[in-house]
Amino acid sequence: MADYDLNVLLEFLKPDADGSVSSSNRLSSQIYSLEALASMCSSNCSHAEEMKACGGIDLVLDLLYNATCGKLQLPCMFMLACAAEANVHVQQYLTQDKIFGLIQTAIAGNNNNDVGRTIASFFLLSLVSRNKQGQLKIFTSGCLTQLMDQFVNYYKMLANSKVGKEKIKHWNIIIKTLSYSVNIPQNEMNQNIVSKLVPWIIATIHRKHSNEVTEHCCKLLSVVIENNSQCQTIAFTSQAVEVLILLLKHSSESGNCGGECVNALSCLLQGEAATDQEKVKFITLGGLYLVMELIKQDLNEHWVLFHVNQSLNLLNLCIDGSGVSSEKIPVQKIANCVTALMDKGYGDECLNQQSIKLLSKIYNFGIKSKANVSIPKKRVKQITSKSKTRS
Repeated sequence: MADYDLNVLLEFLKPDADGSVSSSNRLSSQIYSLEALASMCSSNCSHAEEMKACGGIDLVLDLLYNATCGKLQLPCMFMLACAAEANVHVQQYLTQDKIFGLIQTAIAGNNNNDVGRTIASFFLLSLVSRNKQGQLKIFTSGCLTQLMDQFVNYYKMLANSKVGKEKIKHWNIIIKTLSYSVNIPQNEMNQNIVSKLVPWIIATIHRKHSNEVTEHCCKLLSVVIENNSQCQTIAFTSQAVEVLILLLKHSSESGNCGGECVNALSCLLQGEAATDQEKVKFITLGGLYLVMELIKQDLNEHWVLFHVNQSLNLLNLCIDGSGVSSEKIPVQKIANCVTALMDKGYGDECLNQQSIKLLSKIYNFGIKSKANVSIPKKRVKQITSKSKTRS
């Protein structure tokens, strides 16, 4: 961004000689400047750094604090959100109690303005994403419980088919913000607060109103229950396994939800609260076959190596003392699925280790049970060489 461009745009944001910042003859120019600055920051993180260095961020903050109309307040918030999203130094600088309080007021004060609430929530998302201090302030400011209340309100609107495009957009931002409030880094305090929302999250997944909302809810469920037995217990009692299995059965109709659904199941069934009974439920409802079908598909932007690894993890968990009689576990089909996956040659070390671990269990199962389990010779060599290395 040329200094000339930046200086010209910032000049429109400075107060008039009489101290006013939003006189009618300047309002449209100020809004245009804020929109242009937001676009510049989004396109390149260094632009946001320049804005901070030259005092531009402070200038926009002053304009925000002194704005007397929503027409100026919302563009200010959007510009600052774009800068915080693009640049971690700007994000840290804007992680202030006063700003979180302002966002909380803006969300509450825009009850009849979907666009206004969406922009205020996006500003909140930009400050909480991968930011430990942001996670703390979203709690202390009251914004976390505010978002949880709005999530429930949207669910109730959904029951009456009153959720339009802008509301869906806002709902997705709320779900993403809740996800970052508990994860990256993991925040157990916020997890326990958001645990009250777990039954609503599962109910939303069950409704499948929007593929995007369903996918984001699966992600949210995963991070809320991860490494948290209290949240896992709530999920199990809310029939999470049944709902997620149902989603897998209709994955072809549910867009790109399969990967995140598998991730949620993996987080559940490997958790401390997972019992053999829950694993048996997963198997008897056809979970193994559904996961194997997903593994067969090629990688794409919504089915990545992480999801494949989580799928293998699920298969491993179910073969590990799930309490299901051996004849109910289709070991030969699992072996065929895993060897076909290895033959694709993705070159991922974690995936290879998971695959060999799973094949090793199947191989040993065949020896102990005297079952006729067929595994290609080159894979048997990998299994036996791995076993020798361990010993």
